[in-house]
Amino acid sequence: MPAGPSYKITGLVLDKTSRSPASEVSVFCYGNSGNDYSNSDDTTDSNGAFTLDGLMPNVEYHLSVHSEKYAAASTKVTMGNTDVLGVEILVARGGTIKGVVKDAAGNPYPKKALWEYRLTSKI
Repeated sequence: MPAGPSYKITGLVLDKTSRSPASEVSVFCYGNSGNDYSNSDDTTDSNGAFTLDGLMPNVEYHLSVHSEKYAAASTKVTMGNTDVLGVEILVARGGTIKGVVKDAAGNPYPKKALWEYRLTSKI
């Protein structure tokens, strides 16, 4: 991050259904302005609170949250020349997917990673 003023984003991660705090959730943000890149991360406390600091002004930041208990979620925040306070990110309880990744012949692939994708429409 270049020298100059830095700002912060504060907020809460809440369970989408109960609106209760989501603790121990990883929160990460990144943004860039031209050739300058800025990021920050934090883990929510028992109140679901997080603080992302050391951020550049006048940048759109992409916030993402990850947890073993909740499905991944993300949002965007535009940073001006002041701190952004009180951002709320709602997360839904996640599920578990178990299985074996196999090739076309039915043989298991060793050590393959699976990635989660969120569907935004129904077929």
